Parts: sequence; structure tokens; C-alpha cells
Amino acid sequence: MSKASHRVGRRTEEPLAALNDTRRTAGKPIATVDLALYSGEVLYGNVGAIDWLDFTVVGPAVNEVARIDALCEPLNRSVLVSAAFAASTGSGSSLRLDDLARTTKLHFWTDLTLFVAL
Repeated sequence: MSKASHRVGRRTEEPLAALNDTRRTAGKPIATVDLALYSGEVLYGNVGAIDWLDFTVVGPAVNEVARIDALCEPLNRSVLVSAAFAASTGSGSSLRLDDLARTTKLHFWTDLTLFVAL
């Protein structure tokens, strides 16, 4: 699953760049996509009442990945990877990572190690 997530992230970059080139040429706004990868347990399903249902995902992992995603813009990175996700890829993974803490001073609300996908 983690290798597949990485491939999906990489495969979205080229088509998005082509779409943005077309939109930029036409004077239209461009789209940006940030990808925050985290590994953890979640609960998912329909939440609500009889007359209103919303499919949602909840749990600590959802909160962590939302916080990581919020760091993409200030850190000027489109892909951030948590240590939990990096560990889940295994030692034989083709996912190449650089420890973000070595290149950027980060102040976190929790002890969180982030990596940048290379």
C-alpha cells in the first residue's frame, strides 16, 4: 500500500503540470496539490442521522496527516512523509527520502519526524 501511495503521488505531478501549463496560457488559475503521507489506523464510514449522512474518516492518524498537510505550503514542499509512513515502506523500498529536520528548523506540537520524497 505505501509503495502504491508513493507511485500515485508521483504519477499525478506530470499531468497536473501539463494542465497548469494550459490553464496558465489561457490566463486561468492553476491547481496545486499537496500530498501528506502517514501510516496509522482510522475509522471510516457514514456518520450522521437518517436525513443526513456524511462519509468520513476519523482517528488520530487523520489528525496527524492533516497537520502534516498544513505544513506543505509554509515549508514549500508538495510531498511530506511521516516517519511512520517511511517505516511502513520497508528497507527494500524504492522510496528515497531526505530527513527534513536536517535542512529545515521545525517547531512541532508533538515529536514528529518528517521526510521529503526525493
